[in-house]
Amino acid sequence: MYINQLERRSVQQQLSFHSSADQQCPTSKVGHRRTSVARRLADRTTTGSCHCGAIKLRIVGGFGDNAKAVACHCNVCTTLAGSLFSYLAPVPRSNLQVLEGTAKGYKQPTSDNVSGKQVTRYFCGDRSTPLWAESEAAPGGCFVKLAPFGNKLPPGAELFWKNAYEWQNSIVAPEAVFDMLPPPS
Repeated sequence: MYINQLERRSVQQQLSFHSSADQQCPTSKVGHRRTSVARRLADRTTTGSCHCGAIKLRIVGGFGDNAKAVACHCNVCTTLAGSLFSYLAPVPRSNLQVLEGTAKGYKQPTSDNVSGKQVTRYFCGDRSTPLWAESEAAPGGCFVKLAPFGNKLPPGAELFWKNAYEWQNSIVAPEAVFDMLPPPS
């Protein structure tokens, strides 16, 4: 999910999918709850931690206006997540702070990345909770795993849908599902 298009635009621009935190889901009760959570997260500093609590993180200013999560189905993300997809959000790297502990970094082979650029993935060195990733293809940005922050952002897009299993159902509207990456806007 680290791409050449990100070299031309910021992480926030690349992964904003014309969704508004004020939009509601088709089912009003669920939509209202998700909308209010997204709005609260966008308006404040957000904190989280790894599973064991050794690493404490803060995102200054929260996830930003119109914050939406991305579900990535690329082979690397699914393998490292140990699941059908990785649930994450783009944030400026300067907004991510490590408050406590020291995250361990793993430089992923460039041959594993769509962009061919270096990606470094950070995780808890004690219990291996994945925390965030940085890519040379997106200077100044990072992709934060949402589990340490409670998975509270509503989904905004699914990437690398071509890797999803035929029995999987999408969690977003059809126009926000991409076999690879979204086209440049």
